[in-house]
Amino acid sequence: PNLRKTRDANFALLPYAAIFYAVNIAVAFKGDPTKHYSTGCHQKYSDHSRVVKDPLGYNREEHVFGDRPVGHSRDDYEFPPASEDNQPDPSGTPIIAPKPTGLASEWYTVKGIERPNGESDRRFLLFFSALGMLGFGTAFSGV
Repeated sequence: PNLRKTRDANFALLPYAAIFYAVNIAVAFKGDPTKHYSTGCHQKYSDHSRVVKDPLGYNREEHVFGDRPVGHSRDDYEFPPASEDNQPDPSGTPIIAPKPTGLASEWYTVKGIERPNGESDRRFLLFFSALGMLGFGTAFSGV
């Protein structure tokens, strides 16, 4: 194989990798999760839940319930209270508060929350973005 062409192709990808990491860093440092709302199809909401095995054999809640999820997503989002139902979110989309029955049990709004360890999460992302760029550049510079 022509190593020069391979190296040139790898270096052509380098700016895109840099943009990818830069966007991730910008979102982490400039983004405000408390202003993010997502209305759409989500995990089924119920007034109770039970633990089931997922396809990989890990335990997970069959349904979400309460005012925010438990488990891995507990620090990511919460459910809007019933008092916000049909009120517009910041983009003007009507908020759909989750309900245990009907369409709103699967099609509802979630809103982001500030992570309790947000600053350490941002440092973690910055470190691994730098490591990714260094690894990408190093791995392909010698080809």
